[in-house]
Amino acid sequence: MLPFQLIDHAFGRTGPRLIADIGAADGEDTVRYAERYPHAAVLAFEPLKRNVAKLHLATDRLASQIRVYETALGDENKVAADFWVSGGAPENRPGESWPFSSSLFTPGEHVKVHPWCTFEKQHTSVVRMDSVLRVAPDYIHMDVQGAELKVLRGAGELLTGVKAIWLEIAEVPLYQGQPLRTDVEAFMREQGFYLIAHYGSHISGDQFWKR
Repeated sequence: MLPFQLIDHAFGRTGPRLIADIGAADGEDTVRYAERYPHAAVLAFEPLKRNVAKLHLATDRLASQIRVYETALGDENKVAADFWVSGGAPENRPGESWPFSSSLFTPGEHVKVHPWCTFEKQHTSVVRMDSVLRVAPDYIHMDVQGAELKVLRGAGELLTGVKAIWLEIAEVPLYQGQPLRTDVEAFMREQGFYLIAHYGSHISGDQFWKR
């Protein structure tokens, strides 16, 4: 689910000019944003190599609009940070290796909620947003498995220029030490955002914030 109706309401018919898709995975959402907002530049951040290969394939035809960064975003610049890469296969996708739960945080309750999911510790590069971008994205989409506040803190002063954010929240510690919903909400309100929409369960959900 992508919040197109909420984005259109926040930015008008032309949509945002600069979109950051953080945790872009295989590029499915990246492409959908680019197609929905053809006048926008889309920045796709993805650290997992097997996802990056699919991301390039998915976005190649839109290369003039989409720029891919093969790194994770966080609150520090680090060449080799611990990165827990997910695998296993959910029942509705047999035979596949599930890469979409990979995180900078050590797995926690996730292995109980999704017992089919496995994790292997690898390493990845991490950069602060304000070390690679000079201009703030108008709109941020984040799917970073618990690292939401790391990404936002790494934006530094750029965060003041962000107008809307779509992010994931957790009600239980799916990853050890991750911020929970109340932590994320407190940070967002401190930064001048207000909550527009919340979709979720007793475990996790998604939220749309607007400045």
